[in-house]
Amino acid sequence: MNNREAKDCSKVEERMIIEIEKKLLSHLPDYKTNPKKTLNYLITHKKILQTSSIKTLGIFYPKYFDGGVERVISLQIPIFLSLGYQVVLITEQLNESLEFPLPPTVKREIIPKNLNSGRLQVLGRILLNQKIDILIHHAATSQNLIWDLALSNQLGKKTIVCRHEVPAFNFLLGTNPKKLEKIIIEPLIYKLTDSLVVLGKMEAAYFQSFEINSVFIPNPPTFTPSQNCHSVNLSKKKKVVWIGRLDQSTKNYKAALEIMCQVAKSDPDVECVLVGPEGDPASGNFVNRFIKEKGLERRVAWKGRIQDVETLLKTSTVHLMTSFVESFPMVILESKSFGVPLVMFELKHLEITKENRGVISVPQGDMEGASNAILEIISSSEKERKLSREAYASFLDFYERFNLKELWSKVIRGEFSLPKEGINEALRDFAVIQNNLLELGLKKNSFEYKRQNIEKKIKRVLGKLMRNLTKLKILKVE
Repeated sequence: MNNREAKDCSKVEERMIIEIEKKLLSHLPDYKTNPKKTLNYLITHKKILQTSSIKTLGIFYPKYFDGGVERVISLQIPIFLSLGYQVVLITEQLNESLEFPLPPTVKREIIPKNLNSGRLQVLGRILLNQKIDILIHHAATSQNLIWDLALSNQLGKKTIVCRHEVPAFNFLLGTNPKKLEKIIIEPLIYKLTDSLVVLGKMEAAYFQSFEINSVFIPNPPTFTPSQNCHSVNLSKKKKVVWIGRLDQSTKNYKAALEIMCQVAKSDPDVECVLVGPEGDPASGNFVNRFIKEKGLERRVAWKGRIQDVETLLKTSTVHLMTSFVESFPMVILESKSFGVPLVMFELKHLEITKENRGVISVPQGDMEGASNAILEIISSSEKERKLSREAYASFLDFYERFNLKELWSKVIRGEFSLPKEGINEALRDFAVIQNNLLELGLKKNSFEYKRQNIEKKIKRVLGKLMRNLTKLKILKVE
């Protein structure tokens, strides 16, 4: 192909991208008022793509620093490279000083955050210019996901969505109808992708009940120490560590502060440390004010963002987790890999703690139970040693059951499909009736439904009034 033909081809592709963007965004007004209708249309017009020779993978997430998802991506990339694929990392932000390490062979691209800033055009050019065969999309609950998937499909690119949230996550956001509506529309959105990778058997079964090609693949481990590094030393100062973003809505860091306060008051030699960036500007101020007001400046510390998590865990006695909800928390994997005993608010669905080894779980919100569990561990070397052995052994046993390289290879090649034995009918029926009833309930809460009810009531009242006036008129005539 000569240069002139290459330019002409590029112009053709550019016109195609613009036309697809224009067509997709024409559905945006309808999507805002009736998302289910729009999604059903896009599903009906989804192209059936055949698996061909796959050479290049695109990976998207808004940023590549700070969070657990970003860390997971940094651990998945070496797996994809070892399978022989080229990788293009696509983000909305660039902050090299904070970002996780990136192999030099990985290409980097930036796209706009908003649709009205030309997001789809830029993404379309990247998919075509970089010859990306499959887009792996990690922003499974993003408002842009539907449009990114639809664009990729229309350009002949397969997609894999990696979901890092549990199915019931939207309930945590309150009773706002728009938030609850996501429970209904998310399964429809995932019908636009070729595969959905989730972080638990529960999630896989739930989405399979909607006939979505979903598969459970654990996150890769951050560290793989050859032996248990945890040291039970009676003369060593005991350290309780909490790791996470200061996000009260999910991580519940305020409970961690209260628990650490109780522990510090009960044991004068324990050191308590919170590690992680602010969830919002007020969160850091709250932590600092709490520590000062309780007079715990020498006992409790907030370290903010740190790079050396390994050293922190190697010197920790107990790992505390207070989250309301988690899907596959990397921090538990990391602490288990170093044999650190875990005290946590109960999350029974987590695959990595199902065997209850190396962990003491207390009911959600039981701060006294959590502080007592911590005090029990730091006051008993025998208890600490037992939990440490269990934690490290459970980490090793968990990953012996999964060949991550093979699992990802099968997903990329399109070799995973819905279970041959069929979908769990009872679970499918529950999922369907749950969403049907939720949809009816949301309709009853809608402005239009309330307006119609008010109109009916007004008509009934007016009808009764007219009948009464008619009766009065007849009486007067008589």
